[in-house]
Amino acid sequence: MAKSLRAKSSHKAKRFRRHNLEYQSVVDERAGRIVDKAIENYISEKIKLAREEGDETTPEEELKETFRVQAEALYKKKGPKSTNDENMEVEGQQDDAESKETNKVSTSGWRSARHLNYRRAKKEKSKKKKGSFMKF
Repeated sequence: MAKSLRAKSSHKAKRFRRHNLEYQSVVDERAGRIVDKAIENYISEKIKLAREEGDETTPEEELKETFRVQAEALYKKKGPKSTNDENMEVEGQQDDAESKETNKVSTSGWRSARHLNYRRAKKEKSKKKKGSFMKF
């Protein structure tokens, strides 16, 4: 049923909405907010631990910056990119696109269900007959 022509257009529309219009942008924003909050919690906890261990001389801004780098590496959040990083990322995306094309599986043709095999066999039998003359 999922491969029917009637369902195909609605599936395609839902996939487009999910990835390009409504849902994916909301999910991405939420994930960004969660990561930001997790980074802030990580930084505050690390500053508390540093103060408890007796690090009173280091300014708080310097501690925040050092712990922010650690947190972004931990949560894999991308900071400001340089031009080299962007070029490398584009090349990686092209490689991913090529690998997706090679792994694509064709879904056209006969499926392996018994009723379809019966139809296919019946069709092949009718192709072999040459006219209406019957042999006895």
